[in-house]
Amino acid sequence: MLTNQSRIGTLIDQLDAALKEAGIEKNSFGEKYSIYSLRHFYAVNALRNGVGVFVVARKMGTSVQIIQEITGSRPRRPCL
Repeated sequence: MLTNQSRIGTLIDQLDAALKEAGIEKNSFGEKYSIYSLRHFYAVNALRNGVGVFVVARKMGTSVQIIQEITGSRPRRPCL
């Protein structure tokens, strides 16, 4: 507690409150969103917007293989 009796919330508490206020606490499968959901959202949207899987993997501190397994993506090959 702070001196004014307000509660110090965690990042998870803040995410839960924001999702509740937005009315989107669960995904289409009925699963509660989590901090990990934001990570997955970032990866999928970066790939959809043309960011290469190698760049996404490097920025997220993981391997290309993990990005591909989680998102179902494959590196784009140039057309010959």
